[in-house]
Amino acid sequence: MGLFLLSMTAGCALTRSGEPKSAGTTSNSNTETEIKSQNTQILKLSQAGEYKSVVDIADALIKGGHKCSGEVAERIYFSRSQLYKADAHVLEALRHKREGKLLDAQANLLMALEIYPKYYWAQNLLKKVERSINAQTTGLKKEAHNLEADGNLDGALSLVQDAVALSPGDNDLKLEATRLQNTMNMLLQEEREQKHFEKMLVRMDSGLCDEIKKLLHEEAAAK
Repeated sequence: MGLFLLSMTAGCALTRSGEPKSAGTTSNSNTETEIKSQNTQILKLSQAGEYKSVVDIADALIKGGHKCSGEVAERIYFSRSQLYKADAHVLEALRHKREGKLLDAQANLLMALEIYPKYYWAQNLLKKVERSINAQTTGLKKEAHNLEADGNLDGALSLVQDAVALSPGDNDLKLEATRLQNTMNMLLQEEREQKHFEKMLVRMDSGLCDEIKKLLHEEAAAK
């Protein structure tokens, strides 16, 4: 650990650009101590994934006329590049959000957080996007229920499938889609059987046909 701290301060010192060091003055000594402390802070923050804080400290040092070399410069460059990549995904997410493409916005924010896990603003934006997705999913489920009650199973299934696309991890929605599909398949099969019976009845004696029709209607009424 001692050798590591020594290399951090010795190999990555920040110096004032354009000014020769004047050793022996209290002011310069304090400045050098402060700069070494900021060097160490930059390295620690970068290793902790706090890229924005690294860039803020570096910008303040640059504004003060200091320049950096060695490992500190590398960590600053890396932090800037990570921020740039994450920001690009966040900007894309905002564009998708404005267009109502919530799933695309969610995907971009997840990519931004994969690059910069401690991007707190992106975390908050992701929560808002996911709340919007949940609200849309709830609305689709409610409308699907209303359509099913009105006998429109095809429309209900379509809305539930849209809800599944918004929330692919919701197993209850998947089960609901399967239930509706099975119900539609059963009704379709019954319809086919009914048509088959009707064709058979056409070929039968009219008296027998009427009796069978009566029995079929009674059976249907019982169901």
